[in-house]
Amino acid sequence: MPRSSRKSWWLCSGQSATRQTLQSLRYEIRCNAQPASHVHCIQSTLTNMKPYDGETVKQWAGDSHFRAWRADLARFKQQGYNGWGSEGFWALSIYRLQRSLLSRKPRLLWLAIRIPVALLKKLLTVVTHINLCPEAEIGPGLFIPHVGPIQVFPWAKIGADCSIHQVCTIGAGSRPGGPVIGDHVMIGCHTCILGPVSVGDGAVIGAGAVVVTDVPPGCTATGVPAKWRGESMTNVGHGTPH
Repeated sequence: MPRSSRKSWWLCSGQSATRQTLQSLRYEIRCNAQPASHVHCIQSTLTNMKPYDGETVKQWAGDSHFRAWRADLARFKQQGYNGWGSEGFWALSIYRLQRSLLSRKPRLLWLAIRIPVALLKKLLTVVTHINLCPEAEIGPGLFIPHVGPIQVFPWAKIGADCSIHQVCTIGAGSRPGGPVIGDHVMIGCHTCILGPVSVGDGAVIGAGAVVVTDVPPGCTATGVPAKWRGESMTNVGHGTPH
């Protein structure tokens, strides 16, 4: 087994709701006539989330893993959660620590620390059912309001100020490569984002969606396989809604 694969084996065990997002959601509801329970799940999630405060995350953004961790904590507090008592924040804290250790030179001290951290990660995965692989790239200010199961596998890239809800898988599909998710993306419950797909900034992945194709910025994707509705921000004034 290659060294990189062995390392993966033992280590790996939205923009918040705005008026534009809610309008996009209502458009999706009218076009698809989703069941009432499905609609309520998406709409209540978006409505209850507080508006994005860009300065909350920007003040901590940077290359430092510690600063990214501070941005995570600030995001939880901005959403009205006690970060220290939130299982999602525990999982994020271990992820940031493992990312920091992976970036260190393989000195004896860091190698000694990696083992107990990996064991702690295993324990937290059992408790929270949240598995954030340290080889995935996650931007600052991630918000995980509920316990899992949540799986973020290697090759996945997630931008700043995103939200991930329960029962979510982000990883490889039948094609090589992983998802690239932009900033301020809200990922609803019971969702899968698989393979080398791109999810644009400010997009909303509705509850129960399985995303296997690209989602433009600012759009709402629902269904199996997911289809997006609403006009892409990049096409404003140049195209029509999909």
